[in-house]
Amino acid sequence: MGLDNSAVSTVVKGTVGYLDPDYARRQQLTEKSDVYSFGVVMFEVLCARKAMNQRLHEEQRNLASWARKCIARGTISQIIDPYLSNKMVPECLNVYIELAESCIRDQGIHRPTMNDVMEKLEFALELQENVDKAKDTNSEEVSLIHHADTSTPWYNNVYNREVLASTNGTELSTISSGLSYPGLNSVSISITSQDVSTNTKTSEA
Repeated sequence: MGLDNSAVSTVVKGTVGYLDPDYARRQQLTEKSDVYSFGVVMFEVLCARKAMNQRLHEEQRNLASWARKCIARGTISQIIDPYLSNKMVPECLNVYIELAESCIRDQGIHRPTMNDVMEKLEFALELQENVDKAKDTNSEEVSLIHHADTSTPWYNNVYNREVLASTNGTELSTISSGLSYPGLNSVSISITSQDVSTNTKTSEA
C-alpha cells in the first residue's frame, strides 16, 4: 500500500480549537496542520486565553476564528494581553500578529512552512532585542549625564562624607574634620590670594 509522504488519510480526530479546518474537511493530515495548531498557540500567548472558551459569546469562543475577525475589523489590539502590548515594540508585535494570522489561514496551501515560521519568529525577536538594547544604552547615557551634572568637585566629600566647599579658586570655607576629639569638631581654613602673596614675599625676604 502506497502512502503519500505529505498527507495521511485518517478519521478526523483532534482537540477542538486546535483542529485544522482543512484537515477536518479533507481528512488529510499534513505538516500545514501542525502549522495551524502552532498558530493557535501563538494567539493563546498573545491574548492570554485558551483556544476555546465556552463561557464567552458564541462569536468569541473559538480563538482562531475570533482573532481572524478582529484582524479583518482592525480591532486586534483590543484582544491582546495588555502586559504584552506594553512590553513588545510595535515592529515586533506587528510581525508576530502577521505570522500568527498566516498560520491559521483556512487553507493549508496559504500557510507558511514551519521553517518559515521559525525564521519569522527569530526576526521578530531580533527586532525586540535591538530596541531593548537601544533603550538600555540610552538609559546608561542619561545616568552618566545625571551623575556628571550632580557630582561634586574632587576636593568635596573627601573625609567621612563631609563637604569641603570652594567659593572661588583660592578661598576655602570651613571643613569638618570628621574626628571625635573633644573641642576639635571642625577646623576653619581661610586661604586667600592676598595671603598667598604675602607669605611668598615674607619667605623671599
